[in-house]
Amino acid sequence: MNQYKKLLSNTLIFAIGQLGTKILMFLLMPITTHILAPEEMSTARLVSNTANFIIPITAVCIGEAVIRFALESKTHKSDVFSAGILTVLAGFAVFLMFYPLMDLLPFTKGYTVLLYLYVLASSLNGVCAQFVRAKGYVRLYAFDGVLNTLMYFVFTLLGLIVFKLGIVGYVLSTILADFLSAVFLIWIAELWRYFKIKKLDKQLWKSMLLYSLPLIPNTVFFWIISLSDQYFVTGIVGSAINGLYTTSYTIPNLLVVVSTFFMQAWQLSAFTETDERVRARFYTTVFDAYQSLLFVAGSALILLIQPITRILVSKNFFDSWIYVPYLIVAIVFNCFGSFFASIYMAEKRNVMTMITTFSGAALNVVLNIILIPKFGANGASFATFASYFVVFVFRCIHSRKYLKVDVSWARLIISTTILILQAVIIILQIKYWIVFEIALTVIVLLVNAKTLITALFKLFERRKHTA
Repeated sequence: MNQYKKLLSNTLIFAIGQLGTKILMFLLMPITTHILAPEEMSTARLVSNTANFIIPITAVCIGEAVIRFALESKTHKSDVFSAGILTVLAGFAVFLMFYPLMDLLPFTKGYTVLLYLYVLASSLNGVCAQFVRAKGYVRLYAFDGVLNTLMYFVFTLLGLIVFKLGIVGYVLSTILADFLSAVFLIWIAELWRYFKIKKLDKQLWKSMLLYSLPLIPNTVFFWIISLSDQYFVTGIVGSAINGLYTTSYTIPNLLVVVSTFFMQAWQLSAFTETDERVRARFYTTVFDAYQSLLFVAGSALILLIQPITRILVSKNFFDSWIYVPYLIVAIVFNCFGSFFASIYMAEKRNVMTMITTFSGAALNVVLNIILIPKFGANGASFATFASYFVVFVFRCIHSRKYLKVDVSWARLIISTTILILQAVIIILQIKYWIVFEIALTVIVLLVNAKTLITALFKLFERRKHTA
């Protein structure tokens, strides 16, 4: 199977497997926003976000090393899996020592036990899932995603509606789903057979840690870009507005859904291709189509913000739509930046991933401080966009040192300008805004249509030759 067909096949498997999970998540959003008040939703999200910030630190981002090293034919898979699990357990043991300190944090106080359980369950599940994916069990990985979300859906309904646990029920549902998901993978894939401590390759473990350690500050910096704005918004304009702001990520996350399908499959392809000229051509062709697809999808989402918001959230959260436009553009460039980060990961140059992310994080903090007091939560959304844009440009230019990926800058600049213009028009609700939005969406489609059509023909031709 050629590289394009394999990438498409894996992407479709991940898409089919996770499409149901995303549908369930979006069905759940109106329920949670109806039961939880904006202040409660803000607290619940802050607890979850804090846990997600801590996980890569305690687990040393070892999940990324698991998939990278398990894909190498020369490594013993049992050594990779054992090192991953032991790293998670050792990191969690150290984290336990900080329990008294964590209990003092104002946004986690009263939920510290849940925070610790969240970190442990998610870390273990992450290692198991990454190892299964690296082993080539793509369908099992995809099915586990569906199962995990189905359990989360059921546990959330039980916690909020049946047992009326409020914030506790909301957070506990994730913990139970991740824990049971890990148990399922261990059972079905017989992962216990790969856990061997006695003859563990210490040198491999060291190499995995050296690979993953730079990803810790990278994850912290990424968290600053993607989540710190919620803390700034809470502190500057209040938790009620932050409840709306955190909900506004619902629509941009539709783009994350599409990107996730692709990036999960892309890693399997990007890490295994070795010929430099073939890789450069492969990366260029794929990014060209990926860029056009995201620009068209982003433009369409900005056009349809209000009706989608009415469907996905309760009326109490409808006003969250006004914070969405810049976040959509931000997520587009986050996806672009992630694509170029795969070059650093393939080359095992994760220090550069960290440095590029730091540039965006520093800018994000400065812009949040300047813009939120003046423009409210929309200042935070614009700061997020600017940060992801800087990270993308940095990576796009610097990564050419390792692999020359050609980018159509003219098309990128035109499409970006149109998306920003769409965001401004819909936020300001200028007269006849809907007419302008439709016209601009059509222009984005026309600008990117040729690339998308060419990609489809190229895929068809390659599939024909390998039939």
